[in-house]
Amino acid sequence: MYLRTVLLLLGVLAIASAQGIVPMIGFSVTSMGRQCVLLSRVSSGLESELTASGHINQGGESAVIAQYKEPNNGYCFYYKCLIEGTDKKGQHRSYTRTIQDVCKKNKAKKCCADLEEKISNITEEIKNNAQASLDLGPKFLEAANKLASIDRVTYSVSSVYKDRVYIATRVDAPFNITAAGQECEDAGGYLVEIDDREEQDFVGAFGAQAGRIVLTGENDIETEGSFVHYQSKKPMPDLLWYRGNPDNYGPEPGEDCVNVYKAGLNDINCNYRGKFMCEIPLM
Repeated sequence: MYLRTVLLLLGVLAIASAQGIVPMIGFSVTSMGRQCVLLSRVSSGLESELTASGHINQGGESAVIAQYKEPNNGYCFYYKCLIEGTDKKGQHRSYTRTIQDVCKKNKAKKCCADLEEKISNITEEIKNNAQASLDLGPKFLEAANKLASIDRVTYSVSSVYKDRVYIATRVDAPFNITAAGQECEDAGGYLVEIDDREEQDFVGAFGAQAGRIVLTGENDIETEGSFVHYQSKKPMPDLLWYRGNPDNYGPEPGEDCVNVYKAGLNDINCNYRGKFMCEIPLM
């Protein structure tokens, strides 16, 4: 329990009567009980815990100061006070005023509860991120080992692109798609498969640094005009072609393989002399 003080400014305290407005000349204050808004119950019997003082200012501002004991549990209450007095005619008059106790404690409790919930959510997120990092640890180690194992004398190595790197042979040689596919597999990957324009831009830029002619895994060896990736056998997107291609230029068997330029892909003879490129997933 703690002591609470409330000041009620009553304005010009007067009671209407048949003879006009008659000022009050005295008063007393009594608690009429309190209603707990949060618990929806009525609790009375506060009279013994209530004291009041004040003044009546004829024609001016009148005031009542009420003091009462309040539970320290932070609940919100309405307090109704009855002011009784006698006018100049000796008639009993009364004035009722209801005030609401400001529930600062309850607001603080709600604020604390919201803050605790936010802290709990942040803590859970940190735990999840930490667990994800622990789960990724072995994968990062595997990726680092795979990257370190690449023979950089035999291959040029790109920077990392979406959890993978690309390697290109350093020496020009007649292309053999089967042998190249096996060599890429031995290196931990496969003949490069270009899936979209963004990857084409990256691979094209790397290929331009690696050499003039760099062959990929795309081909139409099985079905003329239907280019697929060597490893996955998925269709190659048509939007990746350099302008005017594929043109199947030259004598039979024509141009059934593909090399990469910075601006796009070009169909080329499958035994053309050049380099080839592998795609190495790291994770």
